[in-house]
Amino acid sequence: RELIGETLRSARSYLNLGKGNPSEIPPVDCISEAKIDLSGINGPTKLFNKKEIPVFTVIRAKPRNRKDVETMVIELQDFFYRPERSRKMGFRISSADKSQDAITRGRLAWFLGLPRTQRGTGYLDAEAREIKKRRASPVHLAVHENEALFTLFLSGDWPTEIRWKGIGRPVPLRIDLSKVKEAYLTSISSLEGYLDRTGYEMEVIFP
Repeated sequence: RELIGETLRSARSYLNLGKGNPSEIPPVDCISEAKIDLSGINGPTKLFNKKEIPVFTVIRAKPRNRKDVETMVIELQDFFYRPERSRKMGFRISSADKSQDAITRGRLAWFLGLPRTQRGTGYLDAEAREIKKRRASPVHLAVHENEALFTLFLSGDWPTEIRWKGIGRPVPLRIDLSKVKEAYLTSISSLEGYLDRTGYEMEVIFP
């Protein structure tokens, strides 16, 4: 927290910038102390006040009982993959519409990175073709000896329209700023539940 804060202050001083108070999300991923109101978006969160959700945050996850690094890597990486996330959460197998997993049910897994397809299903471009242009996940994981850090960014640089293909025909999905905010908050809420379920304590270390 201190290192990031000092770096931001140094950058503002060097560039002679004031500290703004943005009301909307940044156009691209960035390190920022800005917070925005997401109280109008459905979804619970234990770590944050929904009226003041940071557009950049770092969450520390520490196992309640000692785990080796390899176990932590496997467990925490599995958050990004629907089958393993659902299995570890104890969710029953079902169609996307009836899924207990909020990310799957809301067709929000694109937020964890594109392209994202498996066995002919998943997310396609606006013409229902395989997505060629990669959009990296704004949720980053770094595992260390005794803990892990999740870094999350909220920004608007997403394709405006994609398609989701399940068993039937591809379904159009429009991604506007409201949908990006929903995906961000749902990802935070789902991560909180996943970490608690898999035996980790959570702490926000920035902002």
